[in-house]
Amino acid sequence: MGSSDPADGERAGRLPAAHTARRVAAVCAVLLGLACGGYTGWRNGWAADGTLDVEKTGLYEGGTRIVPRDDRLLYPNGRRGAMGVTLHGRPDGYWIYWHDNGQRAAEGLWKHGVREGQWVHFHEDGHKRSEGTFEKGAKVGVWTFWREDGSLDTLRSGEYRDDRRTGG
Repeated sequence: MGSSDPADGERAGRLPAAHTARRVAAVCAVLLGLACGGYTGWRNGWAADGTLDVEKTGLYEGGTRIVPRDDRLLYPNGRRGAMGVTLHGRPDGYWIYWHDNGQRAAEGLWKHGVREGQWVHFHEDGHKRSEGTFEKGAKVGVWTFWREDGSLDTLRSGEYRDDRRTGG
């Protein structure tokens, strides 16, 4: 048998070309986020001048952008109001919100349109307003609230269950 015979290649420890290509594609899919025909995963798109191109930025599957970064949430003054990912029209994943003065307003995780996990909210001057955990959209566990002057709001701070304060 000649060396071009697939059986000869297999005996010699080499894989046929078609099998090798599938294996390489599978490894790329795992290591690099690639899928048949293109990129899968979050990708920041860049313009020729080196700035972020929001038209090319988003979540890709097989080279097709399926979930764009939601830069449509802008204030009338042109400042960004929110940034995150939407899935099936609902927020899904990590989101950041800003006040119209440019200061952060809140940040936290959405899961299928419902707040989940640790969230932090901020006053318009940038100081913390509240911090705590959501479970299926309801406040749970210890929540801490601060007044605009920075002092602790003891009337609102405390243990929460099902979105209601249960203790101090």
